[in-house]
Amino acid sequence: MVRQLSIDQFENEGRRVSYGTPENATAARKLLDRQMSINSIPKKVIASLLKPRGWKPPVRRQFFLDCNEIADLCDSAERIFSSEPSVLQLKAPIKIFGDLHGQFGDLMRLFDEYGSPSTAGDIDYLFLGDYVDRGQHSLETMSLLLALKVEYPQNVHLIRGNHEAADINALFGFRIECIERRAKEMASGHGIV
Repeated sequence: MVRQLSIDQFENEGRRVSYGTPENATAARKLLDRQMSINSIPKKVIASLLKPRGWKPPVRRQFFLDCNEIADLCDSAERIFSSEPSVLQLKAPIKIFGDLHGQFGDLMRLFDEYGSPSTAGDIDYLFLGDYVDRGQHSLETMSLLLALKVEYPQNVHLIRGNHEAADINALFGFRIECIERRAKEMASGHGIV
């Protein structure tokens, strides 16, 4: 029998099911721990990056998430995007921003001026794409926006721009930024093999 469960149901279901052998119990606990860590990644990103007045660029351009955590963040955001309609119908008031192009400092200034998303839902944001390329902090920009989308799916809306296409960001810098910063991660010994 196969059942689909939401993340919220997963922990309770794990308690309900008999694991059988000790090996199965260990495997089930590891899966549960992984599921719980996926939920904490957006919170980790927001806590690390959403500092409108105090954010400082990382030393030696190292990024604080490993490749698996970035992939998990992207998977979580993709699930939300795939459940949304192709055409968004949004209501005013809403803050609309476009063309961040990896200028993370500009994003922090916007949040400092207008406030950042919250569970109160008093501020809705629409970002018009072109989050990456050209600027020095595309990885931070994209990670924070995805984390905000996962945490506040009804208040943060992201539209894909032409720079979110693989051929464009390979040409204008995001792909190179990811490769270079991954190389720094590997060189520092924090890489995931």
